[in-house]
Amino acid sequence: MMEYEAYKRDLTDQIGNKRAKRLVMQEIDNHIEELTEDYEQSGMEHTQAVEKAVKEMGDPVKTGMELNKIHKPKFPYAMYGTVVLLTIFGIILQSKIFPIMENDRMSQSGLRQTIQYNVIGLLAAFGIVFMDYTMIVTYAYRIWAAMLILIMATPLMKGLPFAWNQFMLNGFQMALLPILFAALIYRQRRQEGKGIWKCIGMLFLTIAFILFFGQSVSNGMVGETILICFIMLLAAILKGIMGKKKIRMSLITLLCPIAAGLVLLGSMPLASYQRARIESFLNPEKYSNLDGSYHYINLGLRKIADQLTIAGSHNYEYQMDFIPTTQMHTDYAVISMFTWFGMIVGGFVLGALFLLCIYSFYLSVKQNNRIGFLFGTMCSVTLLIRCIFYVLNNFGSFLNYSTYFPFLKYGLGNALINGCYIGIILCVYRNSNILSENLDSRKKSVRKQQV
Repeated sequence: MMEYEAYKRDLTDQIGNKRAKRLVMQEIDNHIEELTEDYEQSGMEHTQAVEKAVKEMGDPVKTGMELNKIHKPKFPYAMYGTVVLLTIFGIILQSKIFPIMENDRMSQSGLRQTIQYNVIGLLAAFGIVFMDYTMIVTYAYRIWAAMLILIMATPLMKGLPFAWNQFMLNGFQMALLPILFAALIYRQRRQEGKGIWKCIGMLFLTIAFILFFGQSVSNGMVGETILICFIMLLAAILKGIMGKKKIRMSLITLLCPIAAGLVLLGSMPLASYQRARIESFLNPEKYSNLDGSYHYINLGLRKIADQLTIAGSHNYEYQMDFIPTTQMHTDYAVISMFTWFGMIVGGFVLGALFLLCIYSFYLSVKQNNRIGFLFGTMCSVTLLIRCIFYVLNNFGSFLNYSTYFPFLKYGLGNALINGCYIGIILCVYRNSNILSENLDSRKKSVRKQQV
């Protein structure tokens, strides 16, 4: 077998990337084993079959050079450039919002902070690009256990420098839960119904921990996270990751959140103000004042949307005085953008953002590596859904709740979460040809027999 080992060594010496080298070695082992089995079935002895299989592979140096061309990391320059440009525009947008907020106890250092936060987010995305995302799957259970421990310890962290804002910390945990859930889905692959119930159980247990041990997290964000995770679980089923009984598993996945929602609605009826918000959304005339103003922000936002101009008004005061200025830079960044810069610029920026999400989704769906498919699709779907809900909320066309939004919204947590999701999307694309999903399976090798 030394000849075969020498062949592999000469071949893999031509592969520049270490991760790609491991993948190529697996591919070569698999191919040699298949050829060896074919020759053995035709009557050859094992040693001769291996020797002939190796000869069939051709010159190791030439073959290795060809494989090196195929198995190369691809840095997503165009996508990362788009991310940088959107980040720069977000900083420009915040520079227009902050002067208006100074009269409402907003720190003079707000603009400087948003620059720092966005730089941190970009660096986080850039660092994650070079990460081995399969490690999240390898240690998925340990990460999940550590997350539960951190959630339980959150109330004890009050006053510590890195946990001064418990609401932000809980929101951060909730926002990153879909990424971990993608890893947990893969760990239940081929387990069919049992795997589905385990995924659902781990999801709701984690959310229950966040709600019980943490500070208040908006119901909208909880519902958003559940929706995203169930969409991804359904995608994994349709992809065949969970097993062959797709129809049965799809029904479980679709009916479970509906049943849970009905139970919660029956046991926790809506408060009067919540019912009023829904009614104002469906019947705005009922909640308008005689002077043309509105009881609820979403109705005022609709009025602003009707008055938007092509070039923008370059001020907010005459239109947006009903919105707390402390929320303009966080929950209402998109309507602020359209009000200041106009419909053309606002539409162009949103178009670029949505194209980035859709293109990321397209690249993720094409992944042959199922781990890459899960992570890339989860991140792109999460960004897309959050963008849709945030934009609809900003135009008064959706229920009002706080969620994360990439690039334009202010905040360190928002920048870090955005960096994590964008970084994983770019990482999946970069490693399309150099990472294998065979994490826990034994490496196939040529059978060695004593002659």
